[in-house]
Amino acid sequence: MAPGLIDTHVHLGARERLIGAVHAGLTTLVDLGTHPDSLVDGLRSDAELPAILSAGSAASAPGSTQIEMMGFPAESAVTGPADADRFLDWRVDNEADLIKIIIEDPAATEVPALSIETLTALVEGAHARGLLSVAHVVTAAAFDRGLDAGVDVLTHAPLDRELEPGTLERMRDQGTAVSPTLVMMRAMADARLGDHADAAFAVALDNVRAMLDAGITIIAGTDANETPFAPVHHGPSLHDELDYLITAGMTSTEAIRSATSSPAEVWVAGVSLHRS
Repeated sequence: MAPGLIDTHVHLGARERLIGAVHAGLTTLVDLGTHPDSLVDGLRSDAELPAILSAGSAASAPGSTQIEMMGFPAESAVTGPADADRFLDWRVDNEADLIKIIIEDPAATEVPALSIETLTALVEGAHARGLLSVAHVVTAAAFDRGLDAGVDVLTHAPLDRELEPGTLERMRDQGTAVSPTLVMMRAMADARLGDHADAAFAVALDNVRAMLDAGITIIAGTDANETPFAPVHHGPSLHDELDYLITAGMTSTEAIRSATSSPAEVWVAGVSLHRS
């Protein structure tokens, strides 16, 4: 009998789409950005759906396009290190299981970005509350910012360039796990990069291959969502993600582990560490 699968990066939405996850063998979904909290609560209480761990709204810089694109409320905007506790208390009061943080690369975009000091305050505050931190990072420089802040799990795989050996070493030494969401990176490349999409996606695959070679924990996630920009369907997309991970160098057994025991260990070990 095959074990139930865990998708470590989804965004919740219509119930009928989440039923597709059940049909594809998923028993747990890790929601990394859904609002309002009442929607999350309603889906969590639905016995016919997979179990849901949720961050709810993600911490982001004021004026970030993520707030507009994902529909996060004004409370998601963190104005600086002194505002971190306010955001974290809001998430805890709404029964968040983990903390999601948007990390932008200031050198690569005009989008406002949280400072390293603010990122660190969010991560340390999450740990003080017994919660893991998960960060959205889509460039190699954003990966480094996440490591500077001590984030537990980085999600996405850089399309822009290969990760430096020093970055890989830091990830291994810090015990950072990565959910590369290769399905989403493929969708993003196709939506944004035109003729350069294949080359950019090859960079993402190479980065995952390098992480595997460095001994970094890789957990399977899809970024399943219902946005028209780059939709990824709940359920079957996780099987596509496992195929991509095998292409990047995992064995079939390792790929299954990345969607079963590995994420379970990341969550259990991390919560135990920060609540001890």
